[in-house]
Amino acid sequence: MNNTSNSITFVTNTLDYVSEELAEKIARRARRRLDEIVAGRKNFNEFTCSAGLPYPSIRFQKNKKAARILLDVYSGAISEFTALNSFRYQYIVAEPNHPDFTGLLKCVDLNEDFHTRTLAKLIDRLGGNPKYFNSDKMFWNGSEAIYGTNVEDRLKADIAAEMGIIKVYARTLAELNDPDIEPLIRRLALDDVFHLFIFEDALCRFKKGEFC
Repeated sequence: MNNTSNSITFVTNTLDYVSEELAEKIARRARRRLDEIVAGRKNFNEFTCSAGLPYPSIRFQKNKKAARILLDVYSGAISEFTALNSFRYQYIVAEPNHPDFTGLLKCVDLNEDFHTRTLAKLIDRLGGNPKYFNSDKMFWNGSEAIYGTNVEDRLKADIAAEMGIIKVYARTLAELNDPDIEPLIRRLALDDVFHLFIFEDALCRFKKGEFC
């Protein structure tokens, strides 16, 4: 619980629109979802491991500056694309010896894939080019993915990565200054708050022998 309390403080300090009440609600949802995964749930979709709130529809005009800013959270070093590839690698090498861990990765990966596709479409429609590079046009490379060596090592790294991407979302929102697309970006960040909480809960259970 102490780790969760610390993370709630981190989230509310980093994302100024997230109240303690909302963060606690997302943390409870993450615990329930992990209960289901440990119990053997297999039927995941792209929203199973999400914050569980609606995604706003948006109206926007061409905005190449905003498109460039979004490239960092889309496919920078700490980004949705990095998370997507990290979780897929970890899933492949962990299966079938760690069914709880692979179930968790599969669930989160589906939501990260949704994020990556959503950001790519948004960048394109804003007039940008959703290639796999950051705002300085430095291309993404495989050294940026999180590989790890075992379940505990990977969970710790995934927690750190989720905290990193939450910070990137906060920076992105501070730079955007575009009220038309900010609601969607704020909402996507809440899913990464969920991912932070569910990975932390998994690590806690793993240390107790309650997650494999």
